[in-house]
Amino acid sequence: MWWGVKEGAIDIVSIAEDVPADTKAKIDEIKAGLKDGSFAIWKGPLVDNAGKTLLKKDEVADDKFLSGVNFYVKGVEGKVPGAK
Repeated sequence: MWWGVKEGAIDIVSIAEDVPADTKAKIDEIKAGLKDGSFAIWKGPLVDNAGKTLLKKDEVADDKFLSGVNFYVKGVEGKVPGAK
């Protein structure tokens, strides 16, 4: 089981006074989307640094995908230690 913002296990409890209002509003919007499921962090297109498409456009990663993340994304140089 994965616990996160939706379950109340992860939250931002305070934001500095000097953070712009539009940034705070965007944070609130994303938090609301994480809670109601309308915002997905892991949503395609997602391409690894070898050019392989891992998530197609608008495809959302499931728990199986997330439990097996062992790649760098496009633009990151290198190889994940121990990855095949």
